Amino acid sequence: MAYHSMGDFREKPSNLSSDYSLYLIKNKAAFNESILHQLHQFNREKKRVFSIERLFKGNQSALVLHISREVIGKIANAIDILELEDYSLKSSQSKVAISWEVGLKSSHKSFGGFSSPLPIPKLNFNQEFWWQLLLEPLDTNESLFQVEIRAVLMGDDNSQIKEILPDILRIGNEGGLGVLPSVYAPSQLLSFYNQRSFTPAVLAKTLNKGATFRSSGHHLLSLINFGD
Repeated sequence: MAYHSMGDFREKPSNLSSDYSLYLIKNKAAFNESILHQLHQFNREKKRVFSIERLFKGNQSALVLHISREVIGKIANAIDILELEDYSLKSSQSKVAISWEVGLKSSHKSFGGFSSPLPIPKLNFNQEFWWQLLLEPLDTNESLFQVEIRAVLMGDDNSQIKEILPDILRIGNEGGLGVLPSVYAPSQLLSFYNQRSFTPAVLAKTLNKGATFRSSGHHLLSLINFGD
């Protein structure tokens, strides 16, 4: 979604009090490994969780960050940002939505990134696909993150959604990722997406195995590199 044609994503008023907000990255090419390293360093001390989100609607796409205002101010000039209202609260109210979690397959011990862009099926103008990476900086000088992935597919027509769903669900399979068995109701998963809530470590190891995995900043970039 080019930022100048994002009719569904209104600019957010600057006087809201929450420390976290949503930001459109207008210079996607500048969002690189160096930026991720800075985000790791700035968020590590206070153990702030933040998210990188890829949004697709029809033939448009966008890259956004949900992050502390204190932190975004340190990299704003480098990536050129625009503060937004939360698209996930508005868009999901009047559409058919399917949500799921993506994690590391039990056959893989670690995530090694992708060598080519992730495929994204062609969407109709009224269909949306959201891909959310929740990131918790690990306490190391290297840019290592604990990662949790949630995804949402939505549209006006349930049959059209189900038609493209199999291709969407295969995203990440070649890199050892896969759709996790659902342990939550669909409405809960969508709520977790809205809230950007990170799964506690104890649940990631027991109830919801594979929900979180480690990734370097270098490999993390391949998780937001779609062929769009």
